[in-house]
Amino acid sequence: MKPTRLLACLVYVTAVISGWLYGLHWKNTAQSSNTEKDTTEESSVIREQEEEIELLREENAVLRSLAQGGGDYPISAEQQAFIEDQLGLKFRSTPRVKKASPEELSDAVLGELTHLYGESGLDERSILWGLLGLIPLEQNVRGQFHAVGTEGIRGTLSADGILIAADFDSEHVRDASALVRLLAQLLIDQYLVTPPSASDDTRWAHVALRDGLAAQVTSAFQARQARLLGTLSTGGDSRSAELLASMPTFVQEVILFPPQYSLNYLDSESLTPRELLENPPVSTAQIFRPGYERQAGTLGQLGLYGLLRQSLSAEEALALSSSWQDDLIKYEENSSSWEVTVSTVEDARLIVAAAKTTLEASFPRGEQETLPLFLQRDWKVLQEGNRVVMINNSVETPAF
Repeated sequence: MKPTRLLACLVYVTAVISGWLYGLHWKNTAQSSNTEKDTTEESSVIREQEEEIELLREENAVLRSLAQGGGDYPISAEQQAFIEDQLGLKFRSTPRVKKASPEELSDAVLGELTHLYGESGLDERSILWGLLGLIPLEQNVRGQFHAVGTEGIRGTLSADGILIAADFDSEHVRDASALVRLLAQLLIDQYLVTPPSASDDTRWAHVALRDGLAAQVTSAFQARQARLLGTLSTGGDSRSAELLASMPTFVQEVILFPPQYSLNYLDSESLTPRELLENPPVSTAQIFRPGYERQAGTLGQLGLYGLLRQSLSAEEALALSSSWQDDLIKYEENSSSWEVTVSTVEDARLIVAAAKTTLEASFPRGEQETLPLFLQRDWKVLQEGNRVVMINNSVETPAF
């Protein structure tokens, strides 16, 4: 059903329910002999109907916005120039912005996840990260990333440009800031190339660079608005924070990595955005430790940090993971091997102890024989000088 037709239907239903409530109100007024119990029940019915009307009004507002949208959402030359001036870059193609329904926004978020990790990439990572002890087994990582990405969403990048919420309000600082951030990300993506064969270590570093630069542009926009309008508030989103807190620790760390560490990295760099995009960081270690040599791993320092966070505090995990030099993951026949090279033998010893604690919690040795053979695991953590090797074999089909 077209938005205009559906809007008309919802308006009609709202009018009918409103009329029914109006009649019920005067009926209740006339029947003064009603018992207290009847009054309570009718009040409850009225409250329920009023809540339903409010929901219908919200849906009407969304559909009215969609019906009136009529295509692209206009981006002024001044808006585009502000983004370009802040980054010192020019849009290679005109940015397209459209209003979209919640369903379209949700699909676009999934599309962006697929673009970053591949068609079945997050499903495969759910299995691999579980075997490595980074997350509990049988986690729906795709669903978790998607849930966080859509909670309170005001807009998102899409295959065709940018989609914004149907009730987007450019006069609201929250919405205006979201659009500035998305326009900055869109412009950066026209210059930042992430090869399809790139490791997660490189992908996460590129996301941190893009989101960090976009955050700087958004901050500049908000500072300008504050000068023009006085003190302003973009509003908080406690629901998003609560949702994120319910996720596995490693998923939280991957999502929080760009906002927590990218700005410090950018503050330490004297290069322009164009120069950074022409020679972007290739590893999360470069984001964690500005000035670190260009050495990409598989999961990189962020992967090691996520493993250590299972048993150590954030400060302890950050300090120990900063010893990361290189890592390599192998995955075959439901078995995994993760080799991590660090700076010192002592750091390797500490990582071995932490990894054993994590894998024992995920795959208790005392329970393995009670499981069906195809579920039994044979894991071990070895130290070879300053190198740590974590192996998690399937007992039925060991590969390493």
